[in-house]
Amino acid sequence: MSREAMQLALEALESDPVSHAGLVSRKQAITALRKALETEQKTSPSKREWVGLTLKEILINRHLIDWTSEWSYVEFAREIERVLKEKNT
Repeated sequence: MSREAMQLALEALESDPVSHAGLVSRKQAITALRKALETEQKTSPSKREWVGLTLKEILINRHLIDWTSEWSYVEFAREIERVLKEKNT
């Protein structure tokens, strides 16, 4: 469920007049939606701070590449991409 959908559902449940018969199920739904929103917010990559490479990490990876190859720049880009993905997941 997307964050937007969860937020809309939560707002609807909280603002809708609560009948006595549906009180328990509404409270359970509100609790479940709040928990899902909190979990999504904690784990969402867009909410996490980006971790870049230090100069030392760039230089280390630069030395791993065979610069005589015609594909050396592609290899270097792929290696940098791999390290960044590892640091940010």
